[in-house]
Amino acid sequence: MLARLRTALLRWVLSSMKEVHDVSGFRVIVDNKGEGVETAALLSRLGISLGWIERYQPWRLRNMRRDITQILIGPWPRRGAFLTDTGTCVLDLAFLVGRESSPASVAATLIHEGMHARIHRRGIVYDGPTKGRQERICIRAQLEFGQSLPEELGAGVMQRARDHLGSEDGDISRGVSWTEMRRKYLDNA
Repeated sequence: MLARLRTALLRWVLSSMKEVHDVSGFRVIVDNKGEGVETAALLSRLGISLGWIERYQPWRLRNMRRDITQILIGPWPRRGAFLTDTGTCVLDLAFLVGRESSPASVAATLIHEGMHARIHRRGIVYDGPTKGRQERICIRAQLEFGQSLPEELGAGVMQRARDHLGSEDGDISRGVSWTEMRRKYLDNA
């Protein structure tokens, strides 16, 4: 019952958003109301980051196109998430255009969430004791991406991935906060 309600809620939220774009073959929904960031800047950064994936690990981009239904850019409590109910990859818009964010770090986040999508598409549930293992798979994919980049571009991605791989499973398997999602998208609607 709760899963159906959550799915219906997500579909309603996503369908009520008006800004829909195509970036590198992905349906991209932008929730940019009241955030003071130009949509063009968000889409440009996303396009650059997807371009880096296509250049340095093209098979990952092909997989992401199969496994991710759409990308949602909006206020989010974390860098990114994969919402299994709708096949949506969520990117936090502040992270996407933040000064401390590089196209490489955005691409690594997309790869991470794309791996969650791939795992989900294979029928593996993100639940219980498998969370930590699944997070490590996703973080290793980020590390491999960082290693495929020229050293000056990949160093930050590799360091962040190594730092997360050294964490305890409980620290790297934090789930999406549905309370935060509701607050961001419904309470402000």
